[in-house]
Amino acid sequence: MTAKLTHNQMLVFNLLKTEKAPLSAYEILDRLHEKGLKAPLQVYRALKKLI
Repeated sequence: MTAKLTHNQMLVFNLLKTEKAPLSAYEILDRLHEKGLKAPLQVYRALKKLI
């Protein structure tokens, strides 16, 4: 990725890199809740930037 990523985008990106199977937005939220993601909209925004 050449664009600078936000903190949330980087969290989502790094999680997806390590997974062997696809994750839903709510699965991503569950796994990253302790790192600061609190709402599904945060995950959806990060995913939108990454695609």
